[in-house]
Amino acid sequence: MTPLRVLSAVLASTALLGGCAAENDLGQTAAQERPGHESAAQVEVSKDVTVTAARLQRPADGDLAAGDDVVLGLTVSNTGGSDDELVSVTGTGFGAVLGGPWTVPAGGELTAGGAGSDTLTLPGLLAGLPVGDALQVTFVFERSGDVTLTVPYEG
Repeated sequence: MTPLRVLSAVLASTALLGGCAAENDLGQTAAQERPGHESAAQVEVSKDVTVTAARLQRPADGDLAAGDDVVLGLTVSNTGGSDDELVSVTGTGFGAVLGGPWTVPAGGELTAGGAGSDTLTLPGLLAGLPVGDALQVTFVFERSGDVTLTVPYEG
């Protein structure tokens, strides 16, 4: 992982935990409030691909217990001239994510976790996850490389 990706991920998670919006020296938004999103971390994966609004979605009963599956919500934007693919999603605290690859179209977005969008499920939590906690999730893209984010569960 490049220093830029590490810095971006650290800034995003720091801003989320602090509950404030911040702009880093590179002009990337580390966190911002957006209508309809409780948190909207934005991390640049490459010059063309950005992950925003990564969050663990609240289940109907509000509790995330060991063994539960949790839906991951996010938007991946691609401003480039070529499609990219999200080829895998891995991390700590959950089982192997099935499915994919998911195409991020050139000049478009991949949205997961919303009405009418793709579903990306993190299966089998290894432990309960209280509100305010987070999981480390790594996104691997065919063209853009990988990035690891701290993805919050805000209930």
